[in-house]
Amino acid sequence: MQYKNQVKIPDGEYVIETTENTNRVIEYEGTMVKTEEYRSLNNQKFRFEYDNMRKAYKIKWDAGILALNGADVINYKDINANDQFWYLEDAGDGNYRLINASNILKRLNLDSDNRNISIADNRNNIKQKFKIIKSNEKLSITDGEWKIVSKLNNNKVLNLHINSSFPSNVTIWDNANVSQQKWKFEYDAIKNAFKISNSYNNGNLSVESNNNVFALGSLGDSNKVYWLLEYVGDGYYIFKNYDNHNMVLDLYKSDTRNGSNIQIFGRNNGDNQKFKLVR
Repeated sequence: MQYKNQVKIPDGEYVIETTENTNRVIEYEGTMVKTEEYRSLNNQKFRFEYDNMRKAYKIKWDAGILALNGADVINYKDINANDQFWYLEDAGDGNYRLINASNILKRLNLDSDNRNISIADNRNNIKQKFKIIKSNEKLSITDGEWKIVSKLNNNKVLNLHINSSFPSNVTIWDNANVSQQKWKFEYDAIKNAFKISNSYNNGNLSVESNNNVFALGSLGDSNKVYWLLEYVGDGYYIFKNYDNHNMVLDLYKSDTRNGSNIQIFGRNNGDNQKFKLVR
C-alpha cells in the first residue's frame, strides 16, 4: 500500500541536506549515519531507487543502504527488509520528511547533538525536515566564497580591516558584500579542519601570540591557520583553532560596532562565539 502523503522524485544520485543548515548533509562512516559539512565525498551521496512493488524508496550507497537499528539509523547491507524502505512527504518550501515504511509514525530525525541521525515520532520541527538535492547541483563548503556572519547581528560579518594601521587585522563590520568580507575554505582531510583565506588578499585566517586574529599572506601549514567547525544548531558554528581546540573565534566583549576586534578566547558558548556561513 502506498503512503497517502507520498511525493515522488526521479531515481538518481542525491545529497540529503539538513533544512536547519544547508552546509550540513547526511553521510555514513562505517555503520554510523550522521551529518557533516558537505565536501562532495562519495559517502555523502545517495542513490534513490523507487520500488514499484513497495511504493517506497531505497536510499543506497555503494557500501549499503539506509536502514534502522531500533531508534538509530544505520548503514547496513541491502536485505530488502521493510525498514530499508522510505516514503517522501512534502514538508513545504522544497523540504521533505523521510518516513520509514516499517512505521509511518516515525520520521528521519537530526538529534539534539546536531550530528547523529535517528528515527523519532513526528515532532513537526525543523530537525525532521531535509532537502534532497541532485549531487551535481550541490555546492561544497570548499566551492566559492562565504561571508562569516555573527549570531549577535546577522548584518555583521568578519571583515579584513584594510583601511587601518594594521590592514591585515580582522574585525566585525556591516555587510557590504565586498571582497574583504568574503572567505574561502580549503579542507585538510588529515586534520579534518579548514584553512580559511580572505578573498581580498588571500591571507590565511590565523592567530597572533596575543590571541588577536588576522589574515596575512600564505602562512604555510602552522596549526594556527587551521580551524575546526563545530556545528551548534540553528545554522551556527563555533570556530575552534586547531592549535588549541579550547580557544575559539570570538567577537571581543560582544561589541557589534563597526571595527570591533575579532580574537580567539576560551570557549564559553556565548553568542559572540557563534557564526554562520552565508553565500
